[in-house]
Amino acid sequence: MAFSLREALGAARSAHEAATLLSAQEVMVSSITFVADANGVSLVVERAPGANAFVREAPLVTNHFEGPLATDPKNQAVRAGTTTLARRARMDELHAELPNGSGTVPRAVAMLRDHRCSGGEACALGDRRAIDAFIATHGVVADLTTRTLWVSEGPQLSGRFVKVEPSLLVQRSDGSPPAALKAELETLPPDEVLADGRYAEGRTRSGAPLLKPKRGTR
Repeated sequence: MAFSLREALGAARSAHEAATLLSAQEVMVSSITFVADANGVSLVVERAPGANAFVREAPLVTNHFEGPLATDPKNQAVRAGTTTLARRARMDELHAELPNGSGTVPRAVAMLRDHRCSGGEACALGDRRAIDAFIATHGVVADLTTRTLWVSEGPQLSGRFVKVEPSLLVQRSDGSPPAALKAELETLPPDEVLADGRYAEGRTRSGAPLLKPKRGTR
């Protein structure tokens, strides 16, 4: 996936070009990739071994296929046995509350840190149906209009988000070195739950990662 995305990021100049590049690649495992550009175009590329890639317009995505592979037994198992549908429903609610053109980095971070369940249902901190159940390893918000990234500092999504400018980290196309790094980092503040004890409470409730240990390990 790293090389697949690197090719798209390095060669594509629009979301449609990225989707075309991703669709042409052969894949070893199933994947769902969200691509967007500064013109407001957002696409989802659904890929699986032995199947044609499917591209659909969508502003949001979680962990289930919605195209031709939606009825695949493995996808049905994901829908039935995980919280992908619940998180998607909550994301749809938050997205519907945003007027066109009102998206900002702080609002995107707030959506990633949302701890509520959909439909107004009571949702305790750490409930896996929430968008942020204190289990994400990291988060990244891409501001496509300024070509900057905001990367979570940890723990999970509760710590600060730090602004990263790729143009300051890579050599320019003409061979000249990148611009000098700024002396001070721009950041967005941590989630309030990190300081008042609610983070520890939510982490306890969310439980251990849903990964089975490899054979021979404890």
